[in-house]
Amino acid sequence: MACAAASERLRKERRMLHNLVEEEVRARRTGFILPIEILGDADGGSRLAVWLVTLRAEPAQCIEAPPGHHVPNFRMAAVALPLLQGAGSETDAFGQAYCFLPLSMATGLNAHVSANFALTANRRDLWRRSDDEASSESSFRAAWNEALLEGTCPKAYCDCMELYAALALGAEPPFPTDLDLPHPISVQSMWAVWPSTGLGHFSEIPRLVSQELVARDAKVFLDADANFLSAKSALLYPDARYSKLDASLRAAISRLCLAGRRRRVVQVPEALCELLDIKGVTWLQPQSLSNMLKGLDTKVSAQEADCLVDYLLSGGSGPLSLLHGLTLCPLLSGKLGTFWPAGEQTPEYMWSEDPSMQELVNKEFVDPSSGTFALLKPRVANSRLNLRLLNSRALPSLVESVLPAAWRHKREVKLLADGSICVDDAPNPTCQPTPKLQKVPKPKVQKQNLRYESRKRSGYEDWDDYDDEEDYPENAPAQKCPPAPDFSETKPMVSVNKESELEVVVRKCVLLWKLAEDVSDKGSNPVQHLQDFPCIPVIAERVGVRLVSMQGAAGLLSVEDFASEEVKVLADFGVLLARPGPRLRTALGVHRSAALAALTKAVERSKSKPPLKQRWHLGLKDMRLDLDKALPLKRLVSSIALRGTRKDMERSLALPIFETCGPFAVPMLPGTCVITPSAEWDAWLEPHVGDFLISWTETAKTTLREFGIQRSPLPEFLARVCAPRAGLFDQELSLAFLEAVASLGAALWKKNGVQKDLAAIATACEAAPVVVFPNRRCRCCDLVDPADADLQEMLPDFAMLPPPEYCSPVVLSVLRRAGLKSLADEDVFLTAARHIEENSGSDAFAGGALLKQLAARFQSLKWTSRSFTSLSRLRIFPAVACQGAYPPKAASSTMTVALDSPCTLFQHAPIAFTQLTLLHPSFNQWPKPLLQRFGALKDPPPLPVVVANLIEVARRWKEAEAAETAETATRQGIVEKHLAALKSMSTRSHATQTGVQHSLCTIKFLVLHDGSLVSPCETFDALHDGRAESSDEDVRHHDGQATFASQASPSCRAIQDTDGLASKAAKSSKKARWGLPQYLRPYRRLLLGIAGPAVQSVQQLPTIYVQPAPSNPVPDFIQASLNRPELADVIFVVDPLGSPRMLYAHRLVLAAASEHFHAAFSTYAEAAEARCRVELPDWVLARPMLWRCLHTSTRAMMPQKPSKWPSGWVRTSTMGRDCHSEGRIGASLLTLRWGRICAAYYDSLNSISWTT
Repeated sequence: MACAAASERLRKERRMLHNLVEEEVRARRTGFILPIEILGDADGGSRLAVWLVTLRAEPAQCIEAPPGHHVPNFRMAAVALPLLQGAGSETDAFGQAYCFLPLSMATGLNAHVSANFALTANRRDLWRRSDDEASSESSFRAAWNEALLEGTCPKAYCDCMELYAALALGAEPPFPTDLDLPHPISVQSMWAVWPSTGLGHFSEIPRLVSQELVARDAKVFLDADANFLSAKSALLYPDARYSKLDASLRAAISRLCLAGRRRRVVQVPEALCELLDIKGVTWLQPQSLSNMLKGLDTKVSAQEADCLVDYLLSGGSGPLSLLHGLTLCPLLSGKLGTFWPAGEQTPEYMWSEDPSMQELVNKEFVDPSSGTFALLKPRVANSRLNLRLLNSRALPSLVESVLPAAWRHKREVKLLADGSICVDDAPNPTCQPTPKLQKVPKPKVQKQNLRYESRKRSGYEDWDDYDDEEDYPENAPAQKCPPAPDFSETKPMVSVNKESELEVVVRKCVLLWKLAEDVSDKGSNPVQHLQDFPCIPVIAERVGVRLVSMQGAAGLLSVEDFASEEVKVLADFGVLLARPGPRLRTALGVHRSAALAALTKAVERSKSKPPLKQRWHLGLKDMRLDLDKALPLKRLVSSIALRGTRKDMERSLALPIFETCGPFAVPMLPGTCVITPSAEWDAWLEPHVGDFLISWTETAKTTLREFGIQRSPLPEFLARVCAPRAGLFDQELSLAFLEAVASLGAALWKKNGVQKDLAAIATACEAAPVVVFPNRRCRCCDLVDPADADLQEMLPDFAMLPPPEYCSPVVLSVLRRAGLKSLADEDVFLTAARHIEENSGSDAFAGGALLKQLAARFQSLKWTSRSFTSLSRLRIFPAVACQGAYPPKAASSTMTVALDSPCTLFQHAPIAFTQLTLLHPSFNQWPKPLLQRFGALKDPPPLPVVVANLIEVARRWKEAEAAETAETATRQGIVEKHLAALKSMSTRSHATQTGVQHSLCTIKFLVLHDGSLVSPCETFDALHDGRAESSDEDVRHHDGQATFASQASPSCRAIQDTDGLASKAAKSSKKARWGLPQYLRPYRRLLLGIAGPAVQSVQQLPTIYVQPAPSNPVPDFIQASLNRPELADVIFVVDPLGSPRMLYAHRLVLAAASEHFHAAFSTYAEAAEARCRVELPDWVLARPMLWRCLHTSTRAMMPQKPSKWPSGWVRTSTMGRDCHSEGRIGASLLTLRWGRICAAYYDSLNSISWTT
C-alpha cells in the first residue's frame, strides 16, 4: 500500500512540474529599475524614489470568451516594490491597484499591483462572480479577473521577490532584466517586502505567493548568515521562539542540520509563520529534526546531546521513538551511545543512578549526571529503548555472576590468617569453568523499505521530508542497527580463591544490596534473591568473617546505631557489624536493642577462666567476665536497656555486667551467680563462691537498683544455692542452713503439693551429710534422735547421737524431719528388732524395752501392714511355755516366739493352751488395735480352737491318773470356761453347729463330783431330768444364750419338743432333781444340743410306702403310637434335600400341647389335608437327641437349648410354662408356616405328662 501511494504521488508531482515548465516557456517576464524624482516637497526640495518593477505576460488561450466578445491574447501583470523612497516618505504605505491607471482600491500588500483587469463601468471595482449564467459576459469577466489574481499577479510578485533577492546578493537575475541599481539593497529588508496581508480581491495573494515560491524552489528564505535559501535547503523556525532556545542547542542544531542534510535554520517572523505553513516547507520540529539526524554520526558534546534530547522529547513528554537511531545517549565512558528499540540484536546500555554499579556489569552505563538521564528517568522503566534498568529484577542474574554457585546455602565466608578462604569452616570448593556453548548464527538483517530505495535511485531523497513528519515511523525506512555483542562465548563460573578476589566480591555484594534497597515497587521482595548466599558484608570482622548469609547473620548489628566507643566494645566481643539498608534491617530484625541478644551469644562463645573450686562451683555456669571488660559493656547495655522495653531489661540480665565480690562480673541468670538473702550469708559464702557472689557495694547497688534486682528470698536461696552444696558446708554454715530451714516451717515436709524449691531443700536435708563432726560428716538418717537414747544402748554399733551443737530444739526439729533415727520409724524399729533377734540368745526379755516403746507410741505410729507383718516374723516376743494337762498359772518358763504362727493372749490359756502359743502376760496391757495388727494373734480363740483344745484336754485327762479333789475343781473350772466359750455356737451356721455336735457328743470331757469323766451323751437323761430346776436358765443366762433353742439344729429342736411333752407329763408326777455338778447347770441346754438323739440314735429313718397309680391304657397307647405311620396324620421330613428321614406325629397331640399347632390345624389350609407333610429346616439336623426323645419320652435325655436360634425364631413359653428355664427348647414361629414350626412340635412333646 505504501509503495502504491508513493507511486501515485510521484506521478502527480511530475505532471505538475511538466505543466509548470510548459507555462514558463510560453510566459514572458522582465524587470527593471524605475527611479523617480519627486519634486515639490514641503520644504521646496525634491526626493528620489527607486522602484523595482517586474512585468509578466501569460497567454490567455485557456479562457473561452462568449460569442461576440474579444479576448486579450495575454494576461499581463506588473508589481512595483519600493527599493528606495525619498526622505519623508511613508515606509508603511499600502500598495495601490492599477489598470493602466490607478484605481480607487488598495491592495494591502507591500507593493503596487497592475494588471489588465476587467473593471466595472465606473472603474471603482473589479468584476465579481454573480448568479448569471456561466456563458454570460459577467461570468467571463469575473473568470478573467480570477485568473489574474490567482495566477498571473502572484507569479509576477514572485518574480519581483526573486529579482529582489538576486539584487541583494549581487547575483545573476533569474530572467532577462534591464537593471541599473543606483544604490545597494539591504539583505535584512527581504522579510519586509514579503507579502503578509491583502485586502479585498487581493487577500489571497500572500498565500499564493508563498506557495509559488516553494513550488519554484526559489531562494528567498533569509537565514541568520544573510544567505538566501530555497525551501528544501531551509529549516524554518519562528523567530520569537528560536531566540529562546539554548545557545548550545541552536549551535548543535545548526551544525547537525548542515552536516546531515545540508539545511540551514531560517528564522521566520511571526507574521509569516501561518502563511508558510504549507506543503513543501520544513519546519524545525522534533519529528523533522529526528528524521534529519537518523544515521548521522553526531559529533556533539554531552551538553549538546542533552539539549537535543530535551528538544526532541519536548521536555520529556514526546514519543521516545524519535530517539531511535540517534547517537545522543551520554555514557559514563564519555562517549555517546545510540538509542535503538529494545531487541536481542541491539546493544544494551545499563541504567543506574549509582555510577559505582558499573563494577557489577561489564557494560556501558548511561551517565546519571546527564540531563538525558533525568529526562528519561520517569519513563525508562516502561520504555522500549535499549536501556536495561539495573534494579532488583536483575538481581537473580547478577547474583550468579558475582557469587560462586558452590556458596549457595552456605552460612559464612572466612578469610584465614594464611590468606586462604574457608566456607562454613570447610575449604573453599574449587569452581570449574563451564564448557563453551555452540555459537548461534546471527539472524539476517531486515530488508529496507522498497519505497525508500526507489527514492534514492531516482535522486529525490529529500523532496518529501515534510510528509515524514506526519506518518513516521510507519513510512520511515528500516534503520540498520549495529550488531549486538556476541554472547555465545560464556565466561567461566565465578571462582574466588585469593584474598584480592574475595575483596572484589565483597565490594560487589555491597552494590547488590544497594540494588535491593532501591526498589520502590509495591509487593516486591528483592531480599529473597539474596537469602541463599553469604552476601552480607561484615565490617568488623570476627575471626576473619567477611560475608555471611541471612541464616548466619543472627545477631548482626548496624554500625549506624552505635557510637564509636560502643562499636569498639561490640567489635571486641566479636559481634557482627554491617551497614544494612531498611529492607535488610526489616528482614533481619536489626535494631539497637538487638545488641543485647547479639552480645549474649558472643559472651557465650567467649572462653573464661576455669573454676578454681569445682565442688563449690558445681551447678554454676562459668560466664564470668573480667571487670575491666565488663565496665564498658555495662555502660553500653545500660544505655540500651534503660531506654528500651521490659523485654530488653530481661535480655540484659543475661550479660555479665553485674559485679561480684571477686574481680569479675557475671550475668543475672539462674546458675550463673549467687544472690544471698542477707549480708551474713555474704560473709559466710564469700570465701567459697566469691567470684560468683553478687556484690552489694554502693557502686554495684546502683546497677542492681536500675535493673530492679533485690536480694534473693530465703526459700529460693536455700534451694538453688545451699541445697546443692549442703554437703560441703562446715559446721557453722551447716547450723545456719538448718536454722534457716527450720524457719520455713512444716510446709516443705509435706508429701504432696510441695513447691519445687521447698522439695529441693527437703531433699538436701535428707540426702546431704549436713551433720558435721570433728573428723567426719553424717547424714541425718545415720544418727539417732537424742530422745531415743536407749536405742543407742540397744544398738551400740548401729546408732550414734548427733553432736551437742545440733541438739538445740530448732535444729533437732529439722533433723528429725530429715530422717533422724527414731523408734517411731518403722525401718529403724525393724532394724533394731532384727538386731535383738540376732543377739538376744536365750534372753526372752531382750526385746522388752523395744516392745514397750511400740506399745507406748502405737497411737502416733503410721506404719503399713507390711511393717507389722515383717515385725511379726521376728522372734522377739516373750511367750509362756505350756506342758502338761493344765494351763500355766504364771510365766514360770518363758521363751521368744514370732507372731507369724497362731498364738493368743495369756488370759485365754485355759481354752487354748494346747492349740495356740501363749504370749507373756505383759501383752494383756497392749491396746487392742495394736494386737489386731498382728494377723496370727487369736483374740479370742476361734471356736474350732476351743473345741480342739477341749478334746485334747479330755485326752490328756483320760491318760492321767485319777484326779484329786483339788484337781477336780481345776478340771471343772477348765470345762466351765470351755462351755462358756461354746455358748457363742448359737450364732454360728448350721454346719458349724453340726460339726461341733459330732466332735463333742461322745468325748468324755465333763467332770463329775468324783472326778470321773463322762460324755454329753452319757448324761443325756440326767440333763433331761433336771429341767425343772433349770427353769430360770434363760433368765439367769439371758446374756446371749436364750436364743439357742430356736436356732438349734432340727434334731435339737425335736429333742426340745420331746422335752416339752415330757414336762407336761411330769406335772402330774413329782419333780425330778438335778443330779449333775452344779457348774454344768447353766449349760444344760447347750449340753442337750450336743448330746441330742439325732447323733446317738440307732433307729433307721422311717420308710414311706406309696401305692402304685391305677393303670390307664390311653397314655400308654399314645406313647406306643409315637413315630408310627399307621395312625399318624402329620409327617415331619428331616433333611429333605439330602437323605430324608420321616418323623410321624399326631394332630391331636400337637393341638393339645401347643396353641400354635391348634391354630394351624383348625384355621389354615392344612386343616383340610388328610395328612400334612412338613419339611423341617437344616438346623434340625444338629439335634439328633430329638428323635431319641420322641421314642423314649424321657426328660433326662432331652437336648439343651441351641447355642444360636435360627433367624426368624422367637423363644416363647408353651402351655403356661417357660420351657427354657427347665433346659428345654420353647420356640415357635410368629408366622406359623409349616417350614418353621418344628420347635413348636418339639415343645409340645415336652409338655405332655407321660407318667401318672
